[in-house]
Amino acid sequence: EGNTHVFAFSVRGEIKEESILYSLTAVRHVISLKLEQRHMASAMEEARLIQESLLPALSPVFAGFDIAGRSCPAEIVGGDLFDYLPLSDRLLGIAIADASGHGLQAALLARDVITGLRMGGCEELAIATIVERLNGVIHRAALSSRFISLFYAHVHPDGALDYCNAGQSPPLLLH
Repeated sequence: EGNTHVFAFSVRGEIKEESILYSLTAVRHVISLKLEQRHMASAMEEARLIQESLLPALSPVFAGFDIAGRSCPAEIVGGDLFDYLPLSDRLLGIAIADASGHGLQAALLARDVITGLRMGGCEELAIATIVERLNGVIHRAALSSRFISLFYAHVHPDGALDYCNAGQSPPLLLH
């Protein structure tokens, strides 16, 4: 939008209307495909930026633990994410999630889950209550063909781990 492109063609020899129309239609089709490709690339870049903005910039400091995380999408963007939720000096929330599909819809679903955990996660609520509330919110907002798996845990300073695994592959705990 806002851009104007002018194409000029010269026709030599006999003018065959059918051939000219065929050629112009082919050119228009190629231009439309190129514009659609640019649009898709822009949407994927937007999804990548959303996904990257969800990932924690730094690992939290939590007494007695060395904590690190990294996410490497299989494609330009996916729905994989993790987050740390420092709830208090005595409790650290950790989330690992994977939204179905790829692209902008997966990134937006992942954003909704992390935002919900950041808003609803607290020391006073049991993990089952937090995940149950989050599930209700996500279920009402998501398309029926979309879903997200989630592992959410509270880590205690003594190493105890309270968690809820909602369809996520079991995480690996290293000592």
